Parts: sequence; C-alpha cells; structure tokens
Amino acid sequence: MNFFDKLLYKLYLKRLFRISKFLVKFLSIFNKNYKNKDHFYNFFKKRKKNYSHSLLNDLWNPRIFIFNIDIDNQKILNQIHEETNFQKNNEYSFHGHTNVYQSEHELHKEKIFFNLSEMIQSEINLKLIKYFKSNLKFSLNKFWYVITKDSGHIKQHCHFNADFSGTFYIKLDKNNPGALMIHNKYKNINIYKFDKNRSEFVKSRKTEDEFSIIPELNDIIVFNSYIEHSVDTDFKMLGERVSVPFDLIILER
Repeated sequence: MNFFDKLLYKLYLKRLFRISKFLVKFLSIFNKNYKNKDHFYNFFKKRKKNYSHSLLNDLWNPRIFIFNIDIDNQKILNQIHEETNFQKNNEYSFHGHTNVYQSEHELHKEKIFFNLSEMIQSEINLKLIKYFKSNLKFSLNKFWYVITKDSGHIKQHCHFNADFSGTFYIKLDKNNPGALMIHNKYKNINIYKFDKNRSEFVKSRKTEDEFSIIPELNDIIVFNSYIEHSVDTDFKMLGERVSVPFDLIILER
C-alpha cells in the first residue's frame, strides 16, 4: 500500500468513515482509481455500527462464498406459490426491477419459513465461521423470496442494512439460470467455492471490473453486503426463477 492507502486503512480502523469518504473524493481528482473506494467507506458510514477493530479487519477484504446444500426444495416451492399474490403490491414493488416479485423481508419470523431460515443460518455458520479469525456468529435479520419471470432483471444495488448478504437458489431455468453479476469496484474479490470431494473451500480471485456467477440449483452464495450486484438473464429467460435472498448481521461473541 502507498502512503494514502495506508492512511485510509488507519482511518477506517479508527471508524472515521466520513473522513475516509471525504479523502477518497479528494484523491479521485488526481487518481480515478480512488473513485470506486468512495462506495466502500460510504457503506460503513451509513451502517452506523460500532464495529470492533478485529471485525473491521475481517471485513476489509471482499469475499464471496459458494456452497451447495442437499435439500428437497419442492415443499419450499409449494409454500412460496401458495403464499404469493402477484397482484398485491408492497414496499418492494417499485424498486426499478423488471418482471420481479419480492415478498416482504421478514419471512424468517413466519412459522412456515422459520425452519428454512434456521437451516440456512446454521449452514452459513457451519461453513463460514472458520474463515474468520474473530469469534463471530452470523444472524439472519432479513429473509424474503424473489420470483423472476420471462426476461426479468434485478438492477444493480447493494444492501446497506447488513454485514453480509446472500441468496439460496431453489428453482432455476435450465436453459438460462440467470447470472449473478458482480460489479467489482475493489479490483480484488476472493471467491471461495466449496469442493465436496475435498471437503473444503477452493479459493480463486477476480480482478476484472465486472464478472458473473452462474448459480446451480440449491446453491447458497454469501458475500459482503457492500458488494454491488445485479441479476442478468440476458433477456432470454424462458421459465420461472425462484430464489430466497437474505441479509446477515455479524454478532461478536
């Protein structure tokens, strides 16, 4: 790291996110590479959470985790279809997405989805916790389902109300499952994909400005909530796509 990068890192560890944001705006006048860092510090400024020094260290480098679970999802699909009323608008109906229905975001508090939310939370803690030095626990604070039809599209966004976010994929169009597009403002995102044969995560690295992840049925993908993402079906989607996104907060034990 150069002098300014080290300075920004120290300001970040001291939770001086507003000053960090101001500094990168100034530095971007002379070096456009700093422009993308503005989003990172803005995320922590908006979170208004009293992160510990060790947790900030854990969150400094963006990560994406991918693993698959063995589950019969037909019962879940039946519950979602029985509960869904496509004609009913809610506060998420006007977020600018195309051919997308989102449920309310607190389904983990409803009895019929409680077991699913508990299972997902448990699997995440089981798989991810050993990759963080701090004594952490991941807790669901938002949980909802998304149904995408035809050439549905979810616009670029991130989640300011959580530490990590993710999606569980329970129904995909075989011909066009839809790509999770990652907008890489950080130029260095580590991907950890679980290899069942080796019983461990295999690490790779992405440095391009934008890249796609093609999910498989029953995949769970978890990533830092400050990572901007969208869903691209290449406007060719032939069938229905059902996913269960969620937000996670980190509890320090």
